[in-house]
Amino acid sequence: MQQNVRFIGEILKRAGTIDPEAIDEIVSTLEREGRGAKLPDALVRSGKSDEETIAQALGEGFGLRVQLEVANDKIPREMLTERAFDFGFARSHQMLPLYFAGDMLVVGVADPLDTWGLDDLRERMGFELEPVVVPATKLMDALSWTQTQIERAGHLQDDGQNSEPDEIRQEILESDDDAQIIRWVNSLFVEALKDRATDIHVQPDDNQVTVRFRVDGDLREVRTTPRRFLPAIVARIKVLSGLNIAEKRLPQDGRYGFKMGGKNVDIRVSTIPIGNDRGERVVMRILNKSSIQLSLTDLGFAPDRLALMYSLIEQPHGIVLVTGPTGSGKTTTLYACLNRINRADLNILTAEDPIEYDLRGISQMQVNSKIGLTFASCLRAFLRQDPDVIMVGEIRDKETAEIAVQASLTGHLVLSTIHTNDSAGALPRLAEMGIESFHIASTLQAALAQRLVRVLCSHCKERHMTSEQDWARLGLDRSRALTRVTKAPTKYGSSAFGGSPAGHLLQDLAEGRRVPAYRAVGCPKCQGTGFMGRTGIYELLLVTDAVRGLTLKSADSVTIRRAGIEEGMDTLRDDGARKVLEGITTIEEVLAATQDEH
Repeated sequence: MQQNVRFIGEILKRAGTIDPEAIDEIVSTLEREGRGAKLPDALVRSGKSDEETIAQALGEGFGLRVQLEVANDKIPREMLTERAFDFGFARSHQMLPLYFAGDMLVVGVADPLDTWGLDDLRERMGFELEPVVVPATKLMDALSWTQTQIERAGHLQDDGQNSEPDEIRQEILESDDDAQIIRWVNSLFVEALKDRATDIHVQPDDNQVTVRFRVDGDLREVRTTPRRFLPAIVARIKVLSGLNIAEKRLPQDGRYGFKMGGKNVDIRVSTIPIGNDRGERVVMRILNKSSIQLSLTDLGFAPDRLALMYSLIEQPHGIVLVTGPTGSGKTTTLYACLNRINRADLNILTAEDPIEYDLRGISQMQVNSKIGLTFASCLRAFLRQDPDVIMVGEIRDKETAEIAVQASLTGHLVLSTIHTNDSAGALPRLAEMGIESFHIASTLQAALAQRLVRVLCSHCKERHMTSEQDWARLGLDRSRALTRVTKAPTKYGSSAFGGSPAGHLLQDLAEGRRVPAYRAVGCPKCQGTGFMGRTGIYELLLVTDAVRGLTLKSADSVTIRRAGIEEGMDTLRDDGARKVLEGITTIEEVLAATQDEH
């Protein structure tokens, strides 16, 4: 292995596109540690280079063509199916047949030195091969896509019967369905990841099992299968997630982890029994560790608001709350905050229910109410662990709120979530829990409300001109736009929309000129939806002297919110309007996400 590492290192150096000192450093590390890692992979992980640069260098060094993209529609799936292509072999050797060029089968390879693998593949396929260098991630993504298409095309083979689950239990146990059930479930996971799904719903209906994916917040049906396979499908999922196969009368929760293309993925599983003897319904939450955005810069904050967030979470003490409905990205925001301040000289502890992602260097505790391990008991234990920063999954009762306040008063920074409709509602909500108003005023530093909106597909979004009435629906009529343009700098920042480029477009609105926006169209890249991904819209309320004074007077959320807006706070709808002006989302998306704004 060491000879190959040094040889590959010399090949990469000759290309002149990668720092030779970085190559020598990684080579020495791999040789010293004696690990089986490949040099290209190690260079990418260390940030010293990228896969495309490495592929070009390897192609030049070995005299091979380089292909930076893979055309999935050209991959000869029929030929792979006929020859029972071994996808396990393809993954271990990182190679995949891509297309025919005359009588030659063009094969994508990530490692041109794997001649043994090419010889084996030549024998398996029965064709002469032409290797081309492809970046490893692009190759593995194409491999996963191909396997999913082949396995999905086969579906589950039905015998034409429509027996009820209890009537065919013995038949399933004695049948040959096990192998195809395993392939079917595995392909479900692969397809969900390729479609960027956050949840998989397996729902039994009268005569079939319907599978739906939640993508960008919307549920869409992706496949169906005969209902006779439901027990076997549920059993397979239960085995993977460590649940009790025999228990079909009670809800169960479990977890399953796997790797796909070198990426770590966790699946959180929930099963419940459905009435009328339909069987069990399964919902699986996908926690893709490689895709979670752990940087505040990636979450969609305006520049001025991002600077405020940095200053808030770098305070030595105080409470910062994130509010919003379930599924609005609160946990991702908290994780991004922790990732920003995570360093060796800080002791950071979290209490979560559940722990969604493992954060390196941070001690995370799983809440378990069945054994009395609540958020409050976790917080008590944390105070004896010499913490600097504490993150609590949710403040939902007086006991937890009181301990959070005490932790803040004794010199700790506390980050948490609370359920309110807007940022101003966090203060009266704490008061309703029984926290004294002077404690709220002295410990709470800020409350951040957020929602998620879908992001327009960059490949097909369409520009169109808007009217003054369109912007008035978002609260940006001509007079308010003029007010925002002429407003003096405040504690929230020096310009409208948090210093974003969209602030300059307000001048056009203020002067009555038409301003363009974008709308969804739909294309194959976004599966015809017109959207690809989601981003946050935010409402950051700082606990200023004015807000603090209103809190001491037990003012309601409407009064506190009005004071925040007068001081320069952007509302959820304001931040949404900013993203519409920047061509990120649509007016309709923002209005749908902020229906409860008053």
